[in-house]
Amino acid sequence: QQADATRLPFDDATFDLVACQFGVMFFPDRPAAFAEACRVLTPGGRVLVNTWAPLDTHVFQSALVTALERVFPDDPPTFMAAVPHGYADPDVVVADLRAGGLRGASITTVTLDGTAASAADFAAGYCAGTPLRAEIAARGDLATATATVADEMTALLGDGPVTGAMTA
Repeated sequence: QQADATRLPFDDATFDLVACQFGVMFFPDRPAAFAEACRVLTPGGRVLVNTWAPLDTHVFQSALVTALERVFPDDPPTFMAAVPHGYADPDVVVADLRAGGLRGASITTVTLDGTAASAADFAAGYCAGTPLRAEIAARGDLATATATVADEMTALLGDGPVTGAMTA
């Protein structure tokens, strides 16, 4: 069910688990969202969230940012660093959880290898299928910029299937 994380449409103490898969970095008021998660939890319930680690721990998204900086040297899009990787400090996350009334936080860092059929496919997905699209379109022709970003990413990561570490 789609819902505003800061105003969940559920009764108090309804759930044993509240999970958010790579979404908390988009919340406009994280402590308020965590307070709502706390409100809908049963006593002893748990919250499970994950966020991306710093940008330099993610091979594909680091290459994407480098490619964007090359394609738009005077005004590169900032979405990747500011949003997906902008909530990467565990101390800030724990402080927000506590501000929302949640206690006993534990942090586990996980690094896995991701794969893509090609760097160009990865670039196309990010340039056209994420909020990055609006930043690119605001700077000119989306199709041309996406093709250029794909070329830059291919130069960085190579032709064919690509594999890279991703840390959360």
